[in-house]
Amino acid sequence: MYKHLTVFLCRFMLAGVIFMPSVSMAADHCTNPTEYTIDKRCYVTDEQKKEKPYNAVVALVRDDGESHYCTGTIVKDPDGKPYLYTAKHCTVDENYMARSELKIKLQDGRKLSVTIHKVGDYDIEHNENVRGDWAIYSIVNSDVPMVEKSTKRGIDEYDITKREIDVYDATSVGYGGLKIMSDAEIAEFKSRYLTYLKDEKNIDVKDEEDAPGVFRGGVDMLSSYVINFLTKEYDYWKSLAYDVSKLKLSHCKYSATGKMEGCQGWGGNSGGPIFDNRGNIMGIYTRGWPAIGGSIHAGSDSLLSAGISLLEK
Repeated sequence: MYKHLTVFLCRFMLAGVIFMPSVSMAADHCTNPTEYTIDKRCYVTDEQKKEKPYNAVVALVRDDGESHYCTGTIVKDPDGKPYLYTAKHCTVDENYMARSELKIKLQDGRKLSVTIHKVGDYDIEHNENVRGDWAIYSIVNSDVPMVEKSTKRGIDEYDITKREIDVYDATSVGYGGLKIMSDAEIAEFKSRYLTYLKDEKNIDVKDEEDAPGVFRGGVDMLSSYVINFLTKEYDYWKSLAYDVSKLKLSHCKYSATGKMEGCQGWGGNSGGPIFDNRGNIMGIYTRGWPAIGGSIHAGSDSLLSAGISLLEK
């Protein structure tokens, strides 16, 4: 299922190819909570980007230095030097090998090249060893903002000796491509999809939960019906899913096993940080479930929402 998710996001997010117009003080859950009760993400403001921990969050960019496709964090290691932390699947080339060099863009606009230091054992081609979906790159520049690793300890997912799993307050940050959607925009999306089923597929469902592609109140992007709908309504989809230039945050919970609870994100969030309540990094965002609306909107409350603990790296 993870592999299908990766393929889907590569096909429909195309992070960095097209940008939404830049709008200051865009509406979101933080500015208009009564109109944004489902999508609870917030745009990171220009002022926040100057401060810890958001100033240490970076965009992974393509050769043009502008097109965002993943997220990373500059972390201060015990040796005092800065390193880029991200997801391994954000670094691979056409042969599924981690690239020796990546380009990143800081919040102050600087663009830097980073070189490979060490990577996990995640096998992207065969989707094996998902716990190894992490990568660390060296940064030559010393005058960069950094965050430190959290002291909130993770445990191995197979450790059955711990009866109670620690769950921490967390903030997930990244360049997820889906714009922050109001309740009205989510309702419109679902209505358009149900109309498509009726008009194009001759499927008229009285109870929307019985409609193909609808799960737990949300529209599941992995459904073949939904993929066909998005292909037909491509311009409309672009207006929603190409918001990759704006940094977003999601306040949620993160467990010691790497399970994210209520963390909302999208393609482009991969490699982004999961901060504790002191702004220190506990892990990186690696997987989510692409859905619009319902209890699983943008990966919220999803069994596939997962991060990788970085404490042992």
